[in-house]
Amino acid sequence: MEIISAREVNAFLSGVNTTWNPLPENAIAAVLRDEKGQIIAIAAAYQLYVAGGSWVRPDLRGQGISKLTRKALEDELRSRGASVYVSFPGTEEERKIFAAYGGSVAVRPAQVKGL
Repeated sequence: MEIISAREVNAFLSGVNTTWNPLPENAIAAVLRDEKGQIIAIAAAYQLYVAGGSWVRPDLRGQGISKLTRKALEDELRSRGASVYVSFPGTEEERKIFAAYGGSVAVRPAQVKGL
């Protein structure tokens, strides 16, 4: 077993018939090789950003300020190589707020594994 970079995984997978999406640069992967040194299995992970919340001073709410700060955050996340971030809203109102920021919001079940 060895650990390789996202670049190495992406290079390998570009020559394999798979629907695997390219990994971001901050990914790592464990690979298993056969006796000839050929990769026979890959398990990969990458850093994921989780939305930590939004807040605007009460007397300034409703003016689009939260959208401005969220856009700045998203621009910074993209500059760090992130292609998505996730939210774990606790209420229907929180879900609506996250969706109101625009862009593609997909609701998918998440699997969270403790280490």
